[in-house]
Amino acid sequence: MGFRSLITITLFLFVSYLLFFLRFNKNLESENKILLKSLAVTIFFICLLCTTKQFIPTFNEHLHPYLIAGNILQILLPIQIYTLQRSYGYFSKLKDVIILSSSIFLLNLFLIAASFLIGLEKLTILLYLIQASILSLITYQYYTLRPAFNEIFSTSNENSFSLKADMFLFVIASTIALLLSFSLFTNLSPYKREALKLILGMINIILLVKVLYYSSYNRLHTLRTSYLGTPSSLTENDFFNQKKDDDLKNRLLNYFETEKPYLNPRLTIAEVALYLYSNKTYLSRLINDHYNNNFSQFVNYYRIQVAKDLFSKDNRMTIHQLCDLSGFGSMATFTMAFRLNVGNSPAEWCKEQKIKGHNDKEKEN
Repeated sequence: MGFRSLITITLFLFVSYLLFFLRFNKNLESENKILLKSLAVTIFFICLLCTTKQFIPTFNEHLHPYLIAGNILQILLPIQIYTLQRSYGYFSKLKDVIILSSSIFLLNLFLIAASFLIGLEKLTILLYLIQASILSLITYQYYTLRPAFNEIFSTSNENSFSLKADMFLFVIASTIALLLSFSLFTNLSPYKREALKLILGMINIILLVKVLYYSSYNRLHTLRTSYLGTPSSLTENDFFNQKKDDDLKNRLLNYFETEKPYLNPRLTIAEVALYLYSNKTYLSRLINDHYNNNFSQFVNYYRIQVAKDLFSKDNRMTIHQLCDLSGFGSMATFTMAFRLNVGNSPAEWCKEQKIKGHNDKEKEN
């Protein structure tokens, strides 16, 4: 009880500081603001759950494993919502975060009440349902985020570090949640379960500190002057025939600018190499040496330019329309590539362009 009280007080202090930070930081970007508000809401409901347990002296969740399963859902929620916000732009409205967080909190209250009213044998089905929901949620996110994982970990630039840290925390939290879920069917001691829950809670605090750090120093909005960069200096050891290399490079750029193959979501380097009468190994090396990017990043650069042009012509277009028309195969890939290229999400960039366009019109008038 004393240890739980310490955790609850610590979480309340973090939430209080977060509210203070949001209240007095006037220059905070809207995207970072919704991330921090969402973390404040989800962690606040974790605090409420911990406080509720403090006022139930006869409460013993170790006699009711489904209660721990409900707790896992509540503790895992901050990192899950944060990942969905960063990857897909979901939960962009604070109202949705509040509804989901409060719903899981009410589920936990129902489980606590049921532990006193109904026998454990009649509630076993709840344990399996909650376990299945946790497993399904994590499995679904792993599957849908796979393109984003590939995009992030194949990129090395100023914007990729923060996204890599996000994915690392997501993987660790999901793994611990799965271990906790499976431990309910084993003889793992209650103390070890509490330790795993503590680690899961600490990940939420680490995530909070990370977002505060990047918000304070405005690191998420750092833009690269040119995504493709300046061609690196070449030596005799880099290429056997400089003329052949320049010819392939010119044909590649001409192919992309005239034929626009990048609008095909299933475009592969093998198809491009075949069209240019080259091989994919040589073409991959040329793109890497000249533009310091791999083939996927090279293609996504052109796709993002298309998305920008489309929105500049019609700012009523939705994010999904921009994703489809620019050649991206999924929203996760589009969002991650946009963050790595531009520095923020497509939704945030579009919002900035609308504001900029409105201000330009006012100046003209």
